Amino acid sequence: MVGNVPVPDGTSCQGPHPCSTNDVCQSGQCIEGPYKKCSAIDQCHSVGVCDPTTGECGNPMLTNGAACDDSNKCTYGDRCQNGVCAGDPRVCPGGIQCDPGTGSCGVSTFPDSVSAWVFEDVIWPSNGNGLVQDSAGHLFVGGAFFNQIDLGLGALKVAGTTLLGPSYTNVFLAQLDPTTAKASWLQSYPGPAAQTQTVTSFAASGKGQIGMIGILGGGSLTVAGTDVAQVRPNDQFIIGASSADGSGLWGWRLNLQNASTATNGGVLRAIAGDPLGNSFLVCGNALCWTGTAPEGGIPPSPAKDFSPSLGCAGGVDVVLARVDVKKEVSDGGAAATTLREATTWAQMIGGTNDESCAALAMDVESSTYIVGTYKFGSVLSFPTTSPDAGVTILPVVAGTSETRMFLAKLDSNNRWAWAKDFGGEGQAIQPDAMIVVGTDVVVAGRIGGNPHSLKGFDPAPPAFVARFAGSTGDMDWLQGVDEGFQVDAGSDTSSAGVQVVGMAEAAGNILVVGNYAAAYTLGGIPLPKPSQGGAAFVAQLSGGTGKVIAARGYGDPAAANKSTGLGIQGLAAARSGVNGSLLLLGLSGQLNLGPPVGALQSVSAQFWDSTLVTLAP
Repeated sequence: MVGNVPVPDGTSCQGPHPCSTNDVCQSGQCIEGPYKKCSAIDQCHSVGVCDPTTGECGNPMLTNGAACDDSNKCTYGDRCQNGVCAGDPRVCPGGIQCDPGTGSCGVSTFPDSVSAWVFEDVIWPSNGNGLVQDSAGHLFVGGAFFNQIDLGLGALKVAGTTLLGPSYTNVFLAQLDPTTAKASWLQSYPGPAAQTQTVTSFAASGKGQIGMIGILGGGSLTVAGTDVAQVRPNDQFIIGASSADGSGLWGWRLNLQNASTATNGGVLRAIAGDPLGNSFLVCGNALCWTGTAPEGGIPPSPAKDFSPSLGCAGGVDVVLARVDVKKEVSDGGAAATTLREATTWAQMIGGTNDESCAALAMDVESSTYIVGTYKFGSVLSFPTTSPDAGVTILPVVAGTSETRMFLAKLDSNNRWAWAKDFGGEGQAIQPDAMIVVGTDVVVAGRIGGNPHSLKGFDPAPPAFVARFAGSTGDMDWLQGVDEGFQVDAGSDTSSAGVQVVGMAEAAGNILVVGNYAAAYTLGGIPLPKPSQGGAAFVAQLSGGTGKVIAARGYGDPAAANKSTGLGIQGLAAARSGVNGSLLLLGLSGQLNLGPPVGALQSVSAQFWDSTLVTLAP
């Protein structure tokens, strides 16, 4: 009898476990190799595990709605549904068929770049877009500039100094030609000496005036032959100019500070222009009296330039005021010579803790929407339109780590129509931007803490855009701007995040611009990995549902200055949606906009430059 003879060592075999691979014979034994590694069969399935009974890999489907790419450029909002990737079809105008290889309709579509040009030495408004559009569709750009500015009409130099750099600035305002994105006129408001002035925000009224707010950084601004001079460090200014040529019309200094301190802790945050008149509504944060009062032992009013009757509850309160200088002859009144004379209505809102104004927006009926935040211990009271209703009192915030968002409407007669609060236990809500769309209002912001939800709309990612009914303040929809954002492999997620910094309405849809810090995919559309300093994006959302229709990221990891990257500065949308939109970007290094514009190169080696990019409709 002959025994079993072992096969040579190294002969392939299959061990007792079907999931083992590369099994080999060794001294008559089958030695198992490494277990089978499974991989996803496509982007709508996740990585499965090996079935020990069959040796086959499972292929579990991703949750319906997960972002994907169906490789068809004529679809948008690609998502997985029952294991299949598909998107909504892109509909071309005039019955033109979309080319699935290029995504082109034969004409440029949003957000294709049509033209762009670069300029330097501008500091854009710190709270709001650097671009403003009035009710007639005219476009204005404003901020502060250092050294010199050239928006297509020749160089305009900073007055009063031969010193260079952003420590010596003047305020400027310009109207842009929508065809060339170059200035039709350019005006500056200098001071008599070297100084640093910054613009916080600006807005257009419906009857020919531009209102600007900002900070006096020493010296003064000269407007309409009057010096608006700083008294204490970081005093505020409110100035008005003609929208016909930019000539200065009026200007005043504002004191929102605590008189028991030597510095200004209050600040103007937002301004909105009345589309039916020449008044402006402004809101700010007033630092309340908390210590000894040097003014005769009487607690000072932080908003005393608006009204002698205003007072503070404590901490930081919100001050609101309507300013109307009655410059028009048709108004039949003399022009106001002081801010007190020009203030037709003012009110303080606040409790014993901190409240803050974030943004304002006015509709075509001269009603104003105010959005902001309030914290622990605050009680916000809004007198309502009906005398029988008394006041609307928002819930007290109980948790010390919470920050709630408030949204309120003020009618054209300065009466509160409604007020709502948003947020809950453990949350910190921060509104960033607001616009009016039709009869509704749209707010963008961020949510910190848990859960990520607003008034039952759950879940909501950290960055959101929400639409509210103008008649009641009830939320119509909530769109997470981070929803569908997937961080690419290898990206640094430690600072990953998205912030919306500007919005505009175009043909019933909502255009959104913001900044992001890692490579993302938004609505199935990949946004490129940015440089170390971050990147910017523009997106189009459906006005009816908030769904992402189109998006593009502007970031270049090969930028010459990787410590700064790109940043959004403003957005102005064509009112009809036919003539395109204007995008204002800050850049350092190189920016590739794609065909037909291609790559742009910054001019300055030391400071950020700016570019105005015309986008297709």
